Formats: sequence, C-alpha cells, structure tokens
Amino acid sequence: HDPTYWVALSPGEDPRWLVVMLVEEPKHAALLIRTQDRQEMETRYLMEGTSNALCAAMLDEERLVVGTAGQGLWSSDDVGDSFEVHTDIPPDATVLQVLASPEILDSGLALAVGTVPGDMGQAVGTIWRSEDQGDSWEAVLELEGEPLMDLSLAPDWPQTGRAVAASASGRVFVSVDRGLAWVRS
Repeated sequence: HDPTYWVALSPGEDPRWLVVMLVEEPKHAALLIRTQDRQEMETRYLMEGTSNALCAAMLDEERLVVGTAGQGLWSSDDVGDSFEVHTDIPPDATVLQVLASPEILDSGLALAVGTVPGDMGQAVGTIWRSEDQGDSWEAVLELEGEPLMDLSLAPDWPQTGRAVAASASGRVFVSVDRGLAWVRS
C-alpha cells in the first residue's frame, strides 16, 4: 500500500501552519505539522479510532477538518492536538472533499462533498455547506442512489459564486449562488 498525502495551509497571506496528512496504511494516519518559524515537522496521530482519513482542510488559523471514509467529518480547533466528530454530518458519512479558499474563508463559507448510506444500501450523494467556518453544516444537495465524487470552485468563484459537482455516473451539478442551490447541468 503506497503512502497517500494531503496538504493544507492555514489561511492568510502568511500561513501560520502547514499540515501534511500522511496515510501509510488503512489503520495508520498521521498529521505532520510545521509552523513557519520551525524547520522540523511535529507528528500528531490522527483521531483515535479513525482509520480512513480521506481529505484535510484548514478553515481558519486553528480549525482543521478531516473527512473520513465511513466515519464522518472530524474537526480540531487546535490544529490537530485533539479531534471530535462533527455532529451535523452523519457519523457514517464518507466525506471525500472539503473546500476552503481565501475567498470562502473571508465569508465563513465552506463546502464539503461525500456520501451517506441510504435505504437498501444505496448511497446518497450529498453536498454540505457551512456559513460559519465549519461550526455547523447543512445538507444542500442530496441525491438518492447517485454518489457525488468531486466538487470544484469555478475560476471566477469570487465574482460569480459558481461551483460544480460531479457524480460517479458522470452527471454534473452547478451552483451559481455559493452552494445554496444546485441544478443538473
């Protein structure tokens, strides 16, 4: 099993933290954390009991969120010293991606995409939206039997609020209001 890496920087022109998430095998995930004024990396092991980390994003100077496979969204308000399961997203959700950019962070907005187990084993593709830098999340798109796999901000996001999501079957969904409403393209 090859190691997998994700990188997240704390927001701002002069990022305070560099977070590299390293997953060497399914049951071993670590955060390697470096502040700008230190040369070495500090290792902090990911949330106890969580083995399937998929993505990481910094939502403000201290808040780190980690999406998992089948274990929901975890958040840390101390850059990985401690974690808790985020209760607004189902604890059995798979969170594939969390988007945060300087334009999003200035408004407190963040978007996440993933799947939730549905009736009869069908996945429910879901996009969650937060307006308070990840304190609370609301499902804004739920598609029974249609797993969502990717979420991107359009290059003109700051001006248009346009975002695009893609499903496993190749269907595309577009939002032009900063992720509040989504329509099939």
